[in-house]
Amino acid sequence: MLHAAREAVGRSQKQVADETGISTRTINKVERGVDPVRFNNIVALRNYYETLGVRALEADAPKSWALVFDDSIAPAPDPLRARERAFDAAPGPLLCAARVMLDLSQSDMGKQIGSSHTTIRRLERADGTTAPELAYKLQAYLEMRGFQFVKPHKGVGWILHVPAFS
Repeated sequence: MLHAAREAVGRSQKQVADETGISTRTINKVERGVDPVRFNNIVALRNYYETLGVRALEADAPKSWALVFDDSIAPAPDPLRARERAFDAAPGPLLCAARVMLDLSQSDMGKQIGSSHTTIRRLERADGTTAPELAYKLQAYLEMRGFQFVKPHKGVGWILHVPAFS
C-alpha cells in the first residue's frame, strides 16, 4: 500500500528518500515486503504520504484496508455538472494505486482491458484527453478484481477499498 501511495502522489523512491531521510534501499524493502524493516520507518512513510494527501485506513473487515485521498490530489466530481455525466470516474491517483497493488505495469493493465499503455497513463494522469467510456472500462475491470471506489461524502475524500489479497 505504501508503494501504491507513492505512485499515486507521483514520487520516485529517490524523491521520497530525499524528503524523508529514509534510504532508498529501505523504501524498496518496505514496498517489496521483504525482510523485516523497522516500524519507525513504516510510520514515517505513512505520515509522509498523509502530508501529501494519501492516508491508509484500516477498514472494519479483517485484512481489509483502504486508501483515502484528499481533495487536493483526487477532486470530488462537480455536483453542478452531474446532469452532464452518466458516470463519475474515479480520479487518476486511485486508478494508479489500484494498478500498482495488482503489480501491473501500465502496458500490462492496457492489455487487460484491451487498450494501450498510453491510454492507461492518460487516465492515471487524469489529463482529460480520454473518453469517459475508457475510464469506465478500466474502473469496471478494477472493481471486478475486488477494488471499491467510494465517492467523497461528509468531508471525507475519495476512498479506495483494497481487496484482501491472499
